[in-house]
Amino acid sequence: MLRVEALHVDDDLRTLGADSLFVLELASIIEDEFDMYVPAETIGTLTSVRDISTWIDATRSAAAG
Repeated sequence: MLRVEALHVDDDLRTLGADSLFVLELASIIEDEFDMYVPAETIGTLTSVRDISTWIDATRSAAAG
């Protein structure tokens, strides 16, 4: 995980040290917490917490119909 004291929703996770292992761990956490499949490639293209949150909301809305 990232080792930062504070994280803003618009911070670029890559500049904070997010690497491929972080992306895999984050995808796994999201899958567990939200009971949804998350391609690691998708998470890797999202650069901030806001982007990830928006993607989760859109994916869940699309699944709900």
